[in-house]
Amino acid sequence: MSGNPSCNAESCPKYIQDNLVSHLDDKAERVQTKTVKYISNFLTMEALKIRPIVEADSDQASELIEQLSADTGEKSVVNKKELISFAFPKNNSPPLFSGIVAVDEIDQILGMVLYNSKYTAFEGEGIGIQINTFIVREAYRRKGVGFRLLRNLCQVANEKGQEISLQIRKDNVAGMKFLVKYDATNSTGQGWLHYHLSLDALQKLAKYSSNKGTNIRVRPAQVKDCENIAKMIQGLGTSYERPQMPSGDKKMEANALQRDGFEKSSPDYYAFVAEGEGGLVGYNLIYCTFHPIHGKLVHLEDLYVDGEQRGEGVGVKLFQAGAQFAVENGCHGYTLDVLDTNTKAVKFYEAFGGVNFSAGTDGVQSMKLNTHAIRKIINL
Repeated sequence: MSGNPSCNAESCPKYIQDNLVSHLDDKAERVQTKTVKYISNFLTMEALKIRPIVEADSDQASELIEQLSADTGEKSVVNKKELISFAFPKNNSPPLFSGIVAVDEIDQILGMVLYNSKYTAFEGEGIGIQINTFIVREAYRRKGVGFRLLRNLCQVANEKGQEISLQIRKDNVAGMKFLVKYDATNSTGQGWLHYHLSLDALQKLAKYSSNKGTNIRVRPAQVKDCENIAKMIQGLGTSYERPQMPSGDKKMEANALQRDGFEKSSPDYYAFVAEGEGGLVGYNLIYCTFHPIHGKLVHLEDLYVDGEQRGEGVGVKLFQAGAQFAVENGCHGYTLDVLDTNTKAVKFYEAFGGVNFSAGTDGVQSMKLNTHAIRKIINL
């Protein structure tokens, strides 16, 4: 009773009773508040809707990109105006990327996935889906929002017969575990390094001048080049120490190259060829992509030079052609992937300002969800 000096035999029971009731009321109120919050959150998850992103979402999308920028510690070069122009162009040009959003009952965006088309020629894969932005609001993480978004995109990929690629930082342990759990392939773990040339390096490369390769002409590829390009793609299996395809795997056929690069109003890829007196001696294959931090980019999917022409400046000319294309199309950078065992190529790209984004504990990991992994996620 030391806590209440004025308490006597008559007042003490009432004092204890009043305090006990007050304590129980406070506890009940706290339990009720937690219950309401839990039920509210549960109802929000039940009311979750996945839909395509629309222009009216631009403010919230920009806000989420700012959040991503803060999370990674990198300043984004993408402003709201650019975001709108990339996703919802007004001049009848194709969008740079598409997207889906997870919204609640009041249409607040809880999570967002932005993705663009990619093109892989070597394994005969062709068109695929490249996730470039994957973010969930902090309050809704680990609550199924990200999974719902990914499964929705997997359904799209499955219907189109496409695979999904994405990049994730190595220090994102939860994300890495999730992807590995569903049988995603880690290309970086197999030796593929992701390199990035900044805008400054890109512009310097575009203006680079060399006395080598003066007898070689680099020009945009034409329909008539598809047969030769298809043959050179197969040459990549034994060149640059690139893994060969097992017997029976798909090959990139000339008719697919023709269809995807020359018969569509919006090509799935662009290519340049190096031409000498005896015919074609090399090619590159590029496509445009998007990054929420770095903006619009050009990705170099393939660069091949015939063995007899290597070291003669042909590779530089083809690499430079991609950089000039990037500058002309308002891109902020130039990306590529290269095997770590291909040391000559690694040194070549680094000489022109390429930075290995796969290095370090927070390095970028290039992941892929193949048909098996996609169906596994859909069937959960």
